[in-house]
Amino acid sequence: MAGVMFTKTGHSGAYSGCVEIGTKKGLGIRVVEGHAEPELTFYCGEGRISSVNPSKDDKMLHFGENGGVIETGTAPGGFLLSKDMIRRLAEAGLEIEKKFNGIPQDIEWLVIGNTIYIVQARPYTQD
Repeated sequence: MAGVMFTKTGHSGAYSGCVEIGTKKGLGIRVVEGHAEPELTFYCGEGRISSVNPSKDDKMLHFGENGGVIETGTAPGGFLLSKDMIRRLAEAGLEIEKKFNGIPQDIEWLVIGNTIYIVQARPYTQD
């Protein structure tokens, strides 16, 4: 799984100030480029988690054995991230934000097995 995370969501109302996590099966290329709608989850601290839309993916991108990126079919349905992984991702994002003097971050991430990998982090700008 892979996706993007904003340490301060651009949404208002109930999700204001929450960490926003967008998740996709396989590689997150289409999410990062804005060409696919990710599963959307908000982590609002103290274990408050709201998963807004479960994954409807029936395809995913992955690396081919001989290089390149391949699209394959996959079974749709269900939420992609466990509550524990949502918490761990959000806490990692907030720790990165803290390292950058509290400036909200736009973070690309991926999970392999139970390990979180941060691909990149940059200041979040709401454009």
